[in-house]
Amino acid sequence: MNKPVKYTLVGLGLLIVLVIGAALVFALTFNPNRYKDEIERLAKEQTGRTLAIKGDIKMAFWPSLGADVSGVTLSERASNQQFLAFDSAHASIKLMPLLRGQYIVDSVQLSGFKARIVKGKDGRYNFSDLVEADAKKPAPKQEPKKGGGAVVFDIGSIDIQRASIAYSDLQAGQEYMLEDVRIKTGRIASDAEASSSSACWRSAKPRRSRRALRSTAAIGSPTAR
Repeated sequence: MNKPVKYTLVGLGLLIVLVIGAALVFALTFNPNRYKDEIERLAKEQTGRTLAIKGDIKMAFWPSLGADVSGVTLSERASNQQFLAFDSAHASIKLMPLLRGQYIVDSVQLSGFKARIVKGKDGRYNFSDLVEADAKKPAPKQEPKKGGGAVVFDIGSIDIQRASIAYSDLQAGQEYMLEDVRIKTGRIASDAEASSSSACWRSAKPRRSRRALRSTAAIGSPTAR
């Protein structure tokens, strides 16, 4: 092996070692909790709601890029009253496809989810401001990519456990309560039309106007009763 080739290979090897070392140092020293205050501030500015992240944010970098967060609450707009909350959440994205512009999520897990949905006397919901604000945003200009494939969006599964949803209709004077709800889906992707067949919805303790009801259903499943 002649010297130029040998030195080139040695230099390339050293560069790879440096890159891996830098990535390892970043992974070991990066603390996402430093940005909790900034995340909460941006949520307040963008939505007029108070976001509180009471638990720690924990990151994982291999084999998937993921995060765990706990103790999260979001208030009503311009109010301290709670709109939704969850005890813990975990989400992970496959690392290697991400480098190719493919957002492939291994799974999303949510536990202890609580939501309070209110339909006011004017017919507006207490989340209408979030939907309307998103609709008013101008659509980003799509510029053709030079090289590389199209962005792929793919979620392996979503699993929501121990959820409770309260619904109040101030127009009709009715209240509904779902407790101990379990929602689990299969793969969700633009090219997975049949994935909805594995999605299921189960409520162990739904209540309607203080009267207990029990129901079980499967979304998009031919075996649903």
